[in-house]
Amino acid sequence: MDRLEIDLDKLQKLQDGFSQATHVFSFCVDEEGRKLTRLSGDREEAKRIMASVESDRLADMLGHVMASRVEDQLVERGTDPSVRVACLAIKVNHVPVINWIIYGVIESSGQYRYSTTTTEESFQKSLDVLRMGTKSILM
Repeated sequence: MDRLEIDLDKLQKLQDGFSQATHVFSFCVDEEGRKLTRLSGDREEAKRIMASVESDRLADMLGHVMASRVEDQLVERGTDPSVRVACLAIKVNHVPVINWIIYGVIESSGQYRYSTTTTEESFQKSLDVLRMGTKSILM
C-alpha cells in the first residue's frame, strides 16, 4: 500500500480538541511505532498517568492490535487502578496506518488525585468516536 499523506498539524489540532473535549490524554504513532503527534493533555499530570503503564507493556499492546486481523483495540488498567490505557489501530486494507494511544483516569479513585478524569462509559465512547473520526478522514 502506498503511504498515505497525513497533515500532521491538522492531526495534532484534531487530537488536542478531542482530548480536551473527552478528558483523555492521547497521541498517535505510525505503522512502525514512530510518534506522529505530541501527547495532548496536562504535561505534569500526563507524566504520572504514563508512569502507570510500563513502556514494554504498552509496546506489546500496540504490537498486538497492529498485527491482529480481528482486534483493532485493546484496553488495560495501569498500575494505578484508576488509569486506563487503550491502543487503537486504524487500518486501511488490514494495514495499520494510524495507531492511537489513549490514557484515561476513571473518577480518580486510585492512589493519586487527578484533575482530568472521565467515566468508564465515556472513556469507551471516546475510543469509538476516535476510531470513527479517524477512519472518516482516511477513507
